[in-house]
Amino acid sequence: MEELMISKIINLLFLGVLFFIGAKHFTMKTETEPWIAGLILCLMGVGFYFLNVFLIQHYIKKEMPDSLDDGSWEITAGLGIVPKWVSYIGLLAIPVFFGGLLWLLFNYIFL
Repeated sequence: MEELMISKIINLLFLGVLFFIGAKHFTMKTETEPWIAGLILCLMGVGFYFLNVFLIQHYIKKEMPDSLDDGSWEITAGLGIVPKWVSYIGLLAIPVFFGGLLWLLFNYIFL
């Protein structure tokens, strides 16, 4: 179980670095200010999070409409009601947002 958690943390860090590199490439190609790339990444992270929440509610409401009203929606976990790609969108929100924050920190605080 511990190896699985370490693997997930490494994957999230890898994605954060990947988005960080994407921000660097974006600022080099478009010759914009670095804060624009950081802001875009942070807003993408927030957007991915809200999209994930909306899609989860949509799929649960579609398959089990009464579960959102009475609070029993938690029993839907692991039943395959919400597609995996919806969960991946939610997982992408974390490294995109923190990649944007790191981008802003490295460009304006540490340099």
